[in-house]
Amino acid sequence: MLHEHFISSIGTPLKAANTSVTKDAGIFVYELQPMAAQRSLFKKSATLPQCLAVSDSHIFAAQAGKAIVHVYSREKGNQEALIPFQERITCLALAADDTVLVMGTESGKVQLWELGTGRLVSAPQSHLQAITALAVDPTSNFLLSGSADSHIHVWALPALLSLSRPDSFAQDDPRAPIRTLSNHRGGITALVSGHSHWGANIVLSAAEDSTVMVWDYQRGVTLRTYLIGQVPRALALDPVDRGFYASYDDGSIQLVDFYAAAGSEPGVNALHDPAQSQVPVQPSADSRWSAESQALGAGLSIGLSWDGSKLLSGHASGKIVVWDTSKGKFISCLSVLPGPVTNLAMLPPTGFPNTPGKTLKLHYVTKPRLDPGSNESGAIPENYTFVAQLSSQLPTPHISSAEPPTTSTQSDFDFALTHPSFPSSLLDEGLAELASWRETPAQSGASKITTSEPSADFMSFDDAEKSAAEPTLVDENKLLRQQIVSLRRAQKATFKQLAEKNKEVDALVKEQKARDSDAVAKEKKRSKKVATQWNGLQADETQSDEGTVESDEEADVSDEEMEDALSSGDEEHSIELSD
Repeated sequence: MLHEHFISSIGTPLKAANTSVTKDAGIFVYELQPMAAQRSLFKKSATLPQCLAVSDSHIFAAQAGKAIVHVYSREKGNQEALIPFQERITCLALAADDTVLVMGTESGKVQLWELGTGRLVSAPQSHLQAITALAVDPTSNFLLSGSADSHIHVWALPALLSLSRPDSFAQDDPRAPIRTLSNHRGGITALVSGHSHWGANIVLSAAEDSTVMVWDYQRGVTLRTYLIGQVPRALALDPVDRGFYASYDDGSIQLVDFYAAAGSEPGVNALHDPAQSQVPVQPSADSRWSAESQALGAGLSIGLSWDGSKLLSGHASGKIVVWDTSKGKFISCLSVLPGPVTNLAMLPPTGFPNTPGKTLKLHYVTKPRLDPGSNESGAIPENYTFVAQLSSQLPTPHISSAEPPTTSTQSDFDFALTHPSFPSSLLDEGLAELASWRETPAQSGASKITTSEPSADFMSFDDAEKSAAEPTLVDENKLLRQQIVSLRRAQKATFKQLAEKNKEVDALVKEQKARDSDAVAKEKKRSKKVATQWNGLQADETQSDEGTVESDEEADVSDEEMEDALSSGDEEHSIELSD
């Protein structure tokens, strides 16, 4: 059965606390599906927004007004450690498969804590004010930090975690931000990353200037600017990046659909259209949801279920509210906590069959120690120790010298289905096939390239009369390259079919040989049986001839005896008569 959970945390408890909640409770674990109910809780914690991070084994909570991070063990259900730092931690995020905790400080520094080794790395000072939001992309290659100074820095996470010391003579520090996004005019309130592992992934940022911006962070380009009208306090991105949700101080929720942009074709995502990137968009007021009768208070946190059908929002009144995303309506109030609900962390669902687990599992975290400085060669320091449990078999390469490496039996479809995005080879083949559809038959020994009207269907086959003038050499070369790709694809399919036919022929030959051998064996057996029967018949005839001769002789003897008996009988009869 499918189970889905989420974890919520509160800030400073309200004066009129709910007496039904355990005293000093600060972090709550809830089950959302199949039955919405509280399952467990952790005490002695008060967190600000963006100050909660959850992994499979631990919960990290940066305390409000203190330079302390509480570490809770989800397996044991208790507090595992209390980690002090030199300054207050203002936001948290997990990276590198939940083995690195990224922290933003009050002074504007970014710190990275390797949970399995205890190594603490500080990035160069880049922000002028406190860091208010962090986001890590799905590949853990990029880290984004937003600050109250309205700037968003993009960092290369592998460079920050590198053990090599940067060259002192180099002009550019590889640990410095690779680019800065600075279009906002107010402090950053929220950052959220898309779900794509490909180069077209996006990041959304909300700021005090009442705007939400969509970024291509790998290129540093603004894709869209939304004029909201109020300050968004929290953001949540749709599971398939079709739009986003924002919460506001009046407790309302708004859905912004990327496919509903003005001037774009229906069903077309115009985010990556350069012509519309500079045009601000103001969402319609009809896309905002509210529940005025509930007295919710400011919406401080939001979270989406794994399928996007339900939206959860945490409010300053302590209420956790469930919304129906398909209808845009309030469903119910799930719970009332003793303080403002500052964080909602949705956990991955469990219960799917054949779900592979993670290779590493951290049962305990290693307390951080400041990295004294990496060496120039990049070698691992002597006191560098990684503590973790191997929860599954590590992938090992084929190292046998006697047996050839086994090839993967995964089909092209399975590979494309399990790939994080469309493989480049599949895209190239698809584009080449689309281009081949637009080709016309060769006329007078020369190939033509047809063009269609702007409003024509891209799959239409135009007549030769609508074709353009003679193509240039560049166009012909491009067309030839596309034809080569199509021919290679056809050749690959042909070779595959030939291999399958050869296998079928081999199987048929083996089957025919088996039939022939069975027929020969049956013929030999039948001939042997016939010979045996023939020999038996001959023996029977010989015995019958000998018996006939003996019977004839016996018959002759019996006849003579009979005559002698008759003659003797006549004599005796005559004697009796004479007497």
